[in-house]
Amino acid sequence: MLRDHLHAGLGSGLGHVDRSLGSLEAKMSSSQLEQAITDLINLFHKYSGSDDTIEKEDLLRLMKDNFPNFLGACEKRGRDYLSNIFEKQDKNKDRKIDFSEFLSLLADIATDYHNHSHGAQLCSGGNQ
Repeated sequence: MLRDHLHAGLGSGLGHVDRSLGSLEAKMSSSQLEQAITDLINLFHKYSGSDDTIEKEDLLRLMKDNFPNFLGACEKRGRDYLSNIFEKQDKNKDRKIDFSEFLSLLADIATDYHNHSHGAQLCSGGNQ
């Protein structure tokens, strides 16, 4: 499911350097989780620049392109999730999101979805 969702979000391309892991995938058979990680790396590369970081406008586009349901749930709850997400995730304050900071963002969203699977409303976590 995650793979299908991510592949749908990877289709448009943003003109950035192609750093996909296609050759890695061809060399080995991947488990579902290994494929999901490869898809996340490819998603990061789709929105990152040649310095392998994501700038603010690209992070906002990534979020809008790939998390419409989550952002819609936040909006319904009166939360503007995107208002300070870049500043919150830019842990080292270099005005760029590196891969570790990207994973931290995904962990926050995944935690919210996990809580939602147990009955909490989507976008109700403490990370917003």
